[in-house]
Amino acid sequence: MQINVRLSGDLARAVGRPRVIVTVAEPATVRDLIAALVVAHPQDEAAFTGAVAMVGGRHVGPNQPLEPNRDVALLTPIAGGF
Repeated sequence: MQINVRLSGDLARAVGRPRVIVTVAEPATVRDLIAALVVAHPQDEAAFTGAVAMVGGRHVGPNQPLEPNRDVALLTPIAGGF
């Protein structure tokens, strides 16, 4: 199945564009999606495995099942504070 992925910040720079379509076998989870991205971009494994996934505007974990043609945003965590 195909998953539409929006990449933020460093992830978009690493891949060279802010959106990609990733093909994964059904059934698939966020973990499977990230694994497919790591295979395609092994030099950026740490960035992908540390990414925060959002589906439908809400944070989801690595075991979240994915639906075909669903948009998934992968965000790079930002540390900060006072």
